[in-house]
Amino acid sequence: METMCPKCGAEMLEEDNFCANCGIKIEKKELHCKKCGNKINFSEKFCGKCGNNNSEEVADKLTTKVKIKEPPAVALRGEEYFCISLTKFLLLTFSTFGLYIFYWCYKNAQVIKEQEEDTPPFWMAVLAPLSICAIFDRILESAKKQGYESRHSAGILYLSFISGVILLVSEGTSVMEYMQELMHFIFSVYEMNPAVFKIIGLALVIFPMYYIQRTIVFNNSKVNPDNYRKNYHLADTDILFIIIGGLLSISVFFD
Repeated sequence: METMCPKCGAEMLEEDNFCANCGIKIEKKELHCKKCGNKINFSEKFCGKCGNNNSEEVADKLTTKVKIKEPPAVALRGEEYFCISLTKFLLLTFSTFGLYIFYWCYKNAQVIKEQEEDTPPFWMAVLAPLSICAIFDRILESAKKQGYESRHSAGILYLSFISGVILLVSEGTSVMEYMQELMHFIFSVYEMNPAVFKIIGLALVIFPMYYIQRTIVFNNSKVNPDNYRKNYHLADTDILFIIIGGLLSISVFFD
C-alpha cells in the first residue's frame, strides 16, 4: 500500500523505511483505533472494524526522524596576536638594540601554534631572521579579514628587515666595504663611521616591525575590542629589559 512522506509529500510504499525523494528516515509506530483498539495501517484513516475516524492519530503517529544539520559553530572573529602599544614596542626595541624582537617572535609564534600544532614557538624565536616573514604574513592576513588595508606585503617588509639585520652584523666584512663604496659613489663620502650603518640597519629593522605592530593593534582592536590594551603598560620585567638592553646598545655603538 502507498502512503505519503510526511516531510516532502512524495508517494512511498508503507513498508519503505526511507523516502526515495528526500531521504529522511521514517519511524513507524504501531497504530490502533482509538475506539475499538483494532490495529490499523498508517495509510488507513478509518478503522476497518468499527469505522471510526482515526486521521488525527495517523498524523500524530507517523513521525519522521530528520537529522537536522546543526548550525556551524560561530567562527572565531580572528586570531589575537601579541599586542603592545607602539610607544612601548619602540622603546623596548630601540633600548635592546633589536633583541626584544626575539621575544616578540616567540609570543606571536605561540598564537600561530594554537592554530597549527606543528609550529615550534621556541625555534621560530631563535630563528627569527628566517621565520619572521611567515609571522608577518599571518598577521597581515588576519588583519585583512578584519578590514585592514595593507600598503606593504610581507615580502617587502621582510626585505627591509633582513637588509637591516645584515647591516647590523656586517661590521668588518665585505658587506660593510661595499656599503662604504656605495656611500662614496652616491654622496662622495670617502669614510663613514660604522655606527652610522648600524643606525641605518636598525631603522630598516624597526620600520617593518613598527608597521606590523600597528597592524596587530588594528587586528586586536577588532578581535577583542574590550581587552586589546592589556599589555600597554610597562611591567617591572620590561623596565629591567630596557636597562640591560640599553647598556648593551650603548656598548655596541660606542665600542
